[in-house]
Amino acid sequence: MPILGGLVVGLLVRYSRAGARIPLKEGIVAGFGAIISIGSGASVGRQGPAVYIGASFASWLGQRLKLSRSLALTLLGCGVAAAVSASFNAPIAGAAVGALALISGKIAATSFSLGSGFVGGIFSPSPFIGAMTCGAFGLIAASVMPELSSSPGFYAIAGMGAVTGAVLGAPISIILIVFELTGSYEIAIVVMVATALAAVVTGQMGARSFFLLQLLGRGLDLVESRAAGLMQDIHVSQIMSRNFTSLNANAGIAEIKRILSEDHDADIVVTDDAGRLLGMVGFAEIRSGAALARNN
Repeated sequence: MPILGGLVVGLLVRYSRAGARIPLKEGIVAGFGAIISIGSGASVGRQGPAVYIGASFASWLGQRLKLSRSLALTLLGCGVAAAVSASFNAPIAGAAVGALALISGKIAATSFSLGSGFVGGIFSPSPFIGAMTCGAFGLIAASVMPELSSSPGFYAIAGMGAVTGAVLGAPISIILIVFELTGSYEIAIVVMVATALAAVVTGQMGARSFFLLQLLGRGLDLVESRAAGLMQDIHVSQIMSRNFTSLNANAGIAEIKRILSEDHDADIVVTDDAGRLLGMVGFAEIRSGAALARNN
């Protein structure tokens, strides 16, 4: 019986394949295929086809309503969430799965867009990903520990600040923005703790902000100190001094004393008859020479 069921399912899939979108026809075929597979004794679950049916119906509805791509993707996630909720009889878990589907889609779309050279920022995708991720966690926490958890909205705002602060490398600015937008000290404290923890964790992991990575790709490393960066950009020829006094190696101590009496900070360079550098002379060398003369 499982072999016969597999043959029927194969024929259904073979002759119902359509385009790149998720047509409603494929969702219906997936439903009948699941009924036949499970009814014939195949060791499969019903949740996968249920998700596919929900996604195909949401895709069909989005096409009928002529929604934009972003709204169609949102509706697709809602269809997945509805299917999981109905299949498991767990609406909160379904909402979490739908949120995770939207998060994965948003991360992939943002990575593809920026990696392909599209002109745009990272500020808008970051709070979306953070809010959706922590909002889904808040839904799960509220269902598992309702007496200990807060509103999912608090989790969403905390995630928004944490992810955005870590990605942009500007935790203080994000905290101030959230406080100005909400006007709530309670929310500001929550975001402050979440953003600070995110900054510490990313710092300990050696991660850098998005903008620092962009500059690093262009050969600019701002993680090092400003002095180190300036020293890397300055050559010896730019700071060396040609203000020195050249003295032949056969000159006497009296000549050195005369030069130093006129300029206590003079740099005396000792050369041979061909003008090649032999060394330098200062007060310390004069004292050593005087001590040597007395001993002799």
